[in-house]
Amino acid sequence: MCVRGALVDTVYGKLLRVHSSALSESMTSGQVVNLVGTDCQKVSENCQYLHQLWALPLQIAVALFLLYQQVGFAFIGGLVFTILLVPLNQLLASKISKQVEENLKQRDSRVKLMGEALSAIRVIKFHAWEKWFSERVGAVRTKEMRTVKVIKYLDAWCVYFWATTPLIM
Repeated sequence: MCVRGALVDTVYGKLLRVHSSALSESMTSGQVVNLVGTDCQKVSENCQYLHQLWALPLQIAVALFLLYQQVGFAFIGGLVFTILLVPLNQLLASKISKQVEENLKQRDSRVKLMGEALSAIRVIKFHAWEKWFSERVGAVRTKEMRTVKVIKYLDAWCVYFWATTPLIM
């Protein structure tokens, strides 16, 4: 959490020094906020999982050694099971990646729509278009939440397979 806070602080500090015309040529402020939040979250998550680079291979090696100690060469079944899970996990990870891309597109459209609504709030109120705008935002948000749901289910399957691998072996 501290890593994410420090990153967001640093990036926003740099963004405040950039002239607004330089940013508006390439992207909207909503896209900038979305990118900063998403990228900082990803970096902080990767920092948390950094130790798994060395811990997971070590855990698998220890589990296989203990299996060999207990059952002899029958541990090869556990090894084959572990190897078979790698392509399955890659498949799930690629599906998660596609869903995350879709989610980011939907989030960008929602942020853009909210930016439009907030910048024209007086006109919206004057013409009583609140319900129409809230329905549009709700529809975009519903699509976004569907992709989040799919991402979380796929992520749960990844965690399930990797958490149960030592138990099943």
